[in-house]
Amino acid sequence: MCSNMTDGHYVFVYGTLKQNEPNEHWLKNGLNGTSVFIGLGQTSVRYPLVIGTKYNVPFLLDLPDQGQLIQGEIYQVDEEKLKHLDVLEDYPKWYTRRTERITILKSSHKSVESVQELECVMYFLLKHRPEMLELPFLNNYSSSGPHGLPFKYENNVNSDLAHLGLNKYSLSMIDKHYVFVYGTLKQNEPNDHWLKNGQNGTSAFIGTGETTIKYPLVIASKYNIPFLLDLPNQGHFIQGEIYQVNEEKLKHLDVLEDYPKLYKRRLECIKILKPTHKSVENTIELECIVYLLVKHKPEMLELPFLDNYSSSGPHGLPYNSSNDDLSDPEDINVDTNTQPGT
Repeated sequence: MCSNMTDGHYVFVYGTLKQNEPNEHWLKNGLNGTSVFIGLGQTSVRYPLVIGTKYNVPFLLDLPDQGQLIQGEIYQVDEEKLKHLDVLEDYPKWYTRRTERITILKSSHKSVESVQELECVMYFLLKHRPEMLELPFLNNYSSSGPHGLPFKYENNVNSDLAHLGLNKYSLSMIDKHYVFVYGTLKQNEPNDHWLKNGQNGTSAFIGTGETTIKYPLVIASKYNIPFLLDLPNQGHFIQGEIYQVNEEKLKHLDVLEDYPKLYKRRLECIKILKPTHKSVENTIELECIVYLLVKHKPEMLELPFLDNYSSSGPHGLPYNSSNDDLSDPEDINVDTNTQPGT
């Protein structure tokens, strides 16, 4: 008996999206759609599953009847979560996806107790180089498996596309980093040259966006610096700009933000408000690097919270550039008497 889902999608995952694997949070994060673990499964057709690139990424090659029967996990997801997974896989540029028949090995949900097979969405690598077929074929992936090739997560898998035979000009998440900026790095703001300067890496403006979690954005110190405090679910949804940058440009931004001493950075889900690049025309959200202040003084929470920063805004606190060392958050002086307007 083969069941088809009418109120969502079944997805079969075989790599870093599985439980206790590096990207499992993409399925667990309830802020980007819903997912339900259905059980363990296995493909009914053999495929080559290999570990490739210097970041040890598991790739499923679209070569049916080669390789092995692949074991993995089955999830039921809604449309929003499927689009969220499309972002991770950079579908349809990096991966193709289609429905495949999956044999249920162990059901964990009562909805499939009497079901032997499910039609599930699967992601396959769009293109591959012939030498990838010389790699060992796996049937059940684990980053910590005996192969000794743990997945290397560096905010983005900064891989050389030429290794896979893909278009090197493709704006792929595996090729570069998405960064969300909310302060002086935005267009027409005092530090926009840090992104525009082509001598320190490359950047491409992707569009405007907004955080999917509220944060406090305040102006503080005698230099009127916009700080994003790492206090989720306080403040406002923050509007800003999305850029795609290469590794060199990201390191250049780390210098400006004095990462990791003054700022931390992590991936956040950003809702696209207005895309300006064709690569994201049909994308709703992107996982972007966001810089957040490591520590803050309690009085910073007494400052007005902004949702869309501009140095020339009605708050009357224009940014003052300085080369002073602010690497110690305790050195950030907060004047709560001169407060920016809301």
